Amino acid sequence: MEKIKIAHIMVTSAFSGPDATVFSLFKKLDPEKYQQYLIFLSGPKTVNHLLVERSRKIGIESVLFHIRGKFNFWTLGKIISFIRRHRINILHSHNYKTDILAYLATRISSAHCVTTLHGFTERNWRLKLYKWLDLKILKYYNKIKVVSRPLLELVLQRGIPREKVSYIPNAIDLDLMVYQKENQIALRHEFGIKKRDLLIGMIGRLDGEKNPGLLLDSLPNLIGSFPDLKCFFIGEGELREKLIRQADKDGLASVAFFPGYREDARVFISLLDLVIIPSWTEGIPKILLESMAFKKPVVATAVGGIPDIIVDGENGFLVPPGDIDALIDRVKMLLFDPELRRLFGDAGRLLMVAEYSDQRMVAQMDEFYEKISL
Repeated sequence: MEKIKIAHIMVTSAFSGPDATVFSLFKKLDPEKYQQYLIFLSGPKTVNHLLVERSRKIGIESVLFHIRGKFNFWTLGKIISFIRRHRINILHSHNYKTDILAYLATRISSAHCVTTLHGFTERNWRLKLYKWLDLKILKYYNKIKVVSRPLLELVLQRGIPREKVSYIPNAIDLDLMVYQKENQIALRHEFGIKKRDLLIGMIGRLDGEKNPGLLLDSLPNLIGSFPDLKCFFIGEGELREKLIRQADKDGLASVAFFPGYREDARVFISLLDLVIIPSWTEGIPKILLESMAFKKPVVATAVGGIPDIIVDGENGFLVPPGDIDALIDRVKMLLFDPELRRLFGDAGRLLMVAEYSDQRMVAQMDEFYEKISL
């Protein structure tokens, strides 16, 4: 039987949740049934090409196209040429920019067009326009995958037929969620972490969408109650240097740490007493799933698919986006109460084992692609 050829088209500034999901498919979809490829678009704000590097290491043919501006026909021509040369059956896009390019490319080629909606950002009029345009063209797609129930409701409200839409939540490889004592010791030594220190942090892109400034602004208040508090901002992004300058200006250099992107991010998670997700918008963030798999309590904004997972007061806390007082209150509540942290952590782990294994996600994606190729 001839293999189904799938090309994922991605544009991300740094390795993040969507990249990790695609990489899981590269590793775990049946190689006897599928031939997978990666088209990665790199722009001025791209911090790293880790998805390309990692994909090539496991034998995925990956191409890197440098793009100029929001859109150009040179990029579109390269994508169409790649589709034709490799006789791609399915072109799978992952955000508004790649959705538009994939739609145009598949109008000129024979490939089926599918997308994953990871979430939308509406911080300004330009992003609101892109969202509007994206939702307009999605009705012409063969299939749409959504990662959260709010996204499912959104596309159905916009008139997209239910049979075109598949709700497939993100997932994680639970086998990777293991404590590495030697690596924990190394991190404690690297950052001068003492046993009495309380550790909190966020892991993800340091940009406006993730709203790291909310956590940084909360630190002076939190330190007043917990003098031994340390906070980690793990990740790259356009706001990183600005945040570092603000921390220095506010006298937080010994409290707030900005290690950048770390291959050992999971070791950090395993060390933290509490994980914080202060985002303005999300789908289902991988960091939420990984933190709960490590039995870490989470305080997160009630946006996107997060309320699908966190039941407020049972396995974590939800706060309104941008509400610094609510964030500080819930963080303090957990830091003051080790038993509550344990209860939330245990409940989170049970949920991850029951519903968020990547074996489930890969099986659902296999069915998703089969329906397209019939």
